[in-house]
Parts: sequence; structure tokens; C-alpha cells
Amino acid sequence: MHSQSVLERIQTDYHLFSAKERQLADYIVKHKETIANINIGELADKTNTSPSTITRFCKKLGCQNFVEFKVLLNRSTFKKLPDEDYLNQVKHNYLESIQSTAAMLNMEQVNQVIQWIKEAGKIGIYGVGSSGLSALELKYRLMRMGFLVDALIDSHLMLMNATLVRRQDLIIAISNSGTTKEVIEAVREAKRQGAKVVSITNHDYTPLTNASDLVLLTSSTSRLNDPKFINNQLTILYVLDVISMRLLEEEGPVHNRDLTLQVLMKHKKI
Repeated sequence: MHSQSVLERIQTDYHLFSAKERQLADYIVKHKETIANINIGELADKTNTSPSTITRFCKKLGCQNFVEFKVLLNRSTFKKLPDEDYLNQVKHNYLESIQSTAAMLNMEQVNQVIQWIKEAGKIGIYGVGSSGLSALELKYRLMRMGFLVDALIDSHLMLMNATLVRRQDLIIAISNSGTTKEVIEAVREAKRQGAKVVSITNHDYTPLTNASDLVLLTSSTSRLNDPKFINNQLTILYVLDVISMRLLEEEGPVHNRDLTLQVLMKHKKI
């Protein structure tokens, strides 16, 4: 994780912070453009914390002191665009989110996920709400590649699926927060049955990641501090694209994908 920016570390490690450190983290994310211009005492006053709390917080993020933290924060902070510049605002948000997620991803972990997908007897993908839509998207992709897969986006169906999985099966859980109750309950049940679990999520050290065998971290759009930008699945779809492209380097999946596309085209379904 050495390539992560301090903002990305704040996001992924958020659940490890004390109450005061979370208070500090929330203020920094909201006011990141102004932090470079204040000293440690001023920040302590504004956040109702203390200089010692700020110093501990900086060290948790891998910085020697507050000065180094400010330098690294400034590097990862982008200049705010005019409110009316919608085209470039959205482009900027897309680029920042994807670049941040790319820095957080580890190709060794992606390759391990690819191996588990290829070896799986059955694959279950769990997600609710907008993450459920991403789960369905991944299901359709994997199905076209010839894998035995289903997407479960209802809490009852998730639990039923989790009860019937076996050691050779794979669960892929999608949750931005990592605290989605329905997904966590199903994942824990699947683990009790011996299945492998991969989670795709914004935050580490959560109930979901604690129950997972492997975690693919994505950048949270909340760190953009742009309330008008509502696409919280963008970075998850980026990860699904990486997985899909990597799978299509394999002879079996690309052959099956081509067969399904030919049939769909023959019947004028695409």
C-alpha cells in the first residue's frame, strides 16, 4: 500500500481511528484545500483535538510529523474547478477516482482472484442497492465467459445461497461501506461452509473485510468532497473491468465469450 496517498490512507484506515481521530479525519477531508495554510495548533482548535492527537494521527498514516503530512496532502489535493464547469468537473472526478483506485489495487491480488474464479465450482456475487447492480453486471460478464455464476441482491436469497455453498465455491461480496448487514451475514455463513470470499469495498478493517480471504480496495467518491457527484459505483466498475480484461487473456473464457456473442448476434439480441 506504499503507493497510496494520505487521503487514500485516511479512507481505508478510517475504522482504525479513535473517535477524536475520526473527527480530525472528517475535517481534513472536508477542508483539504486549506490545511496547507494552517499550523498544528490552529488545526487542533478547529477540530477540538490536541497537537498530540494530530501528531499520532499523522504517524498512523506513515508521516513523520504534521509538516510532512501537509506536504503529502497538498500533493494529493486537486484544485477545485468552477461550479458551472460541469464537463470538466465530472471528468476530473472520474480521473481522480480511477487513478486513486489504480494506486490502491495490487495485481498479485487480482491474479489470485482470477485463479479462484477459474477454480470455483460455483460463484456467488452478493450486493444490495447500487452495489447489487454491479453484482448483476459482473454476473452477466462471467456467465458469458462460461462460468457457473449467480448474483444475489436480496438478503433472503443471499443467506440461502450462502447456506448451500461448498469449499470449492467462491463468493464475491460488493459493498462500498463494508458494513452492509445483509452482505456481512451472508458472507459469514458462506465462510462457515468453507467457501472462499473476495470483497470489493472502499474501507479496510470492517466487518466485511475481516470475514474475507482477500480484499480489493477501491477509492471512495466521498473523498472528492463533491456532493453533486453521485456515482458511487464508478471505482467498483473499474475493478470489474480490470478483472474482466485479465480473465479474457485466458483461452477458455475468451472462447466462451466469443461463442455467446455469436449466438446473441445471430438472434439479433445485440
